[in-house]
Amino acid sequence: MSEINFFNMDLVTESDIRIDDTQILKDANETSKIPPRFWNAKFSDFADIVTKDNQGNVAYNVTADVKEFALSKSSGKVLGLFGPNGVGKTYTACAASHERAVEGKHPGLYLLCKLLQPMIMTSRSFKATESEMDLYEKYSKTPFLIIDEVGKCTDPEMEWNFLTTLFALRYDNNLDTIFTTNMDVQMFKDFILNTNNKGQDVYDRLHSSLITRVVRGESHR
Repeated sequence: MSEINFFNMDLVTESDIRIDDTQILKDANETSKIPPRFWNAKFSDFADIVTKDNQGNVAYNVTADVKEFALSKSSGKVLGLFGPNGVGKTYTACAASHERAVEGKHPGLYLLCKLLQPMIMTSRSFKATESEMDLYEKYSKTPFLIIDEVGKCTDPEMEWNFLTTLFALRYDNNLDTIFTTNMDVQMFKDFILNTNNKGQDVYDRLHSSLITRVVRGESHR
């Protein structure tokens, strides 16, 4: 069997596809740093997440929208998955990374906001193997980025500084981003604007590029 990589997939026979996909997902997880809990996340393994409006009509199919977003040509867009814990936001975002890998696209990188504070503080130490500028370089230029649990950093101001800079850089680089958060849409907008509207420039960019998807339902945890 030919060697499998993200950019040159040689699927020899139909019976090989399952084996090849397994190897692709393994490589994708090593590249993207997705947590082990979501190593096998795939759209085909769960029913579509559908959000309904107040009248009970289907407002949008979250799963289909995320899949389309992940596979479309990059355009600097941001897809926000809003909702409570356990409704499938992170699983869906990680499935998007895997879907990209299977389709021959780079799986991107996974960034957990809870770890932002120690990650940035470590980058500022004398013995750091990655500087803070290295972090911006890495996360601003990856073809696809998953930012998980926005609003959960132990240092909100540090989180705001890092994420708003990252959103601006990725907008300029024309690269797509998915983020998840327990905030509602208005809370997220207020978070970006910050005190005295000092985040207005990033807010304006997000206003034109942000796609919001609210995920409702019972917790799967």
